Amino acid sequence: MDRFREILQTPRDSDREYNCCKLLLTRQLRNLSVEEFALLTHEYFSPCKLSDDSATAQIQLILLEIAREKSSEMGVLHGLRTMAPSLLSQAASSEDAQVRLLAVGLAAHCLTHEQAMRLLQQLAEDSDQTVREDARWRLESLRDCVYRV
Repeated sequence: MDRFREILQTPRDSDREYNCCKLLLTRQLRNLSVEEFALLTHEYFSPCKLSDDSATAQIQLILLEIAREKSSEMGVLHGLRTMAPSLLSQAASSEDAQVRLLAVGLAAHCLTHEQAMRLLQQLAEDSDQTVREDARWRLESLRDCVYRV
């Protein structure tokens, strides 16, 4: 985890190294047993809020994404899923664009349709061009899903 944290905190000219790191971290976390995942989740979410540290916040959001995918009745996973609206709201207000970008990616999967629309509308006005463009694209995708139903 320390190496991942170091990479997440390192300024970079391209997103290649970051995306590679995120992919490796996600793969490693997905391979944890439910018990190991629960322990790690407890360690990262003991204050029940998104960390002010950018690297820790990114790891928390990756854990949230994996918790959403895991099928388990363990209380810690259910608790983490129920914290999603609050965590993503905090992530949308983060000073770090990468944290806000992760919030964009998780919005449609972790929030109700209305919550996701509100969050994506907020992020569609973001100061960072990448965040803004991704939020607008996902907002249009969400709108398209409504019209197709």
